[in-house]
Amino acid sequence: MENFDKKIENKLSSYQHEELPSDASAKRMFEMLDEVLPQETKVVPLQEVKPAKSVSSFFLKVAASIAILLTAGYAFYTFNEVEISVGNTAQKEVILPDGSIVTMNSGSQIQYNKLLWKLKRELSLEGEAFFEVEKGEKFVVNSTLGRTQVLGTSFNIYARGKKYEVKCSTGKVLVSSNRTNEEVILLPGEGVVLKEEILRPFEYNMEENDDWRQGEFYFDQAFFDIVIAELERQYGVTVSYPDRYKKERYTGYFNNKDLAMALKMVSEAMGLEAKQKGKNIEMIPLKE
Repeated sequence: MENFDKKIENKLSSYQHEELPSDASAKRMFEMLDEVLPQETKVVPLQEVKPAKSVSSFFLKVAASIAILLTAGYAFYTFNEVEISVGNTAQKEVILPDGSIVTMNSGSQIQYNKLLWKLKRELSLEGEAFFEVEKGEKFVVNSTLGRTQVLGTSFNIYARGKKYEVKCSTGKVLVSSNRTNEEVILLPGEGVVLKEEILRPFEYNMEENDDWRQGEFYFDQAFFDIVIAELERQYGVTVSYPDRYKKERYTGYFNNKDLAMALKMVSEAMGLEAKQKGKNIEMIPLKE
C-alpha cells in the first residue's frame, strides 16, 4: 500500500507548480492515475442482468385459460337450456328430444337441457302437466316439493305453490319428497298427494285423470281458492270473493269453453253470486 501511495505522490508532483491545469493536462493526469491504480480497483462494466421469469406469471396464464374454458362451457351449457311456458287460457303439447310428449296446462313451465338429454332425461316442472314417456333410461321430473321417476309410462303431475300431487295412468311411477326423502311407488289408478310433508296415497278414477286436457276440470273436496285459481288461469280473469271462503271445500265441475256457465256452476255451489265486469269478477254471498 505504501508503494501505491508513493506512485500517486510522484505522478502528482509534476503539477505542484501550476495553479490550474489545462484540460489536456487534467485528462493526462487521470490517464496516469489509471495506469498506476491496481487492477482490482479498476471499474469493470457490469453485464446486463435479465430479470428472472416469475413463477407466478405461469400460474396466472393457467388460471386465465381455465377461466376462459369455464366461461365458454357455461355459455355453451346455458345456450342449450330450453324453457317452455304456457300462459293463461292456453294449453300446449311439447315433444321432447326422445319423443316423449308433455301436455302442459295453463300457467305452467318446464325446463330442460337439450345438450344433456341423451345422457340424462331430466326436466323441471312448475304448474301442471301430463307426461307420456317413451321407454328408455330413467325419466325424472323435478318440482319444488317433490321428484318423480319413471322408465316408460304416463302420469300427471300437479305442482303449484304448496300443493304437489301425482297420478299414475300407465306403467309404474316412483315419487319422492324433497324434504323428507320419503318414497312411494304408484301403479295405474293410484295417486299420491303431499300433505304436511307426508306423501299420502289415494286411488282415483282413471277416466278423469286427463280431463283437463279436454278442457274439463273436476274437483272433489278441493279448497275453494285452488278452484278459483284454476278458473282464473283457464279464462284469464280476476276473481274476488270473501276471504272466509278460501278454505271452504268445493266438489263440482266446470269447463273452459263457457265462462258464464263456469261462474254459475262454481259460485252457486258455494252459495255465492258472480257479477262480471270485463275481466274482473266479484263473487258475493247470495241474499237470503
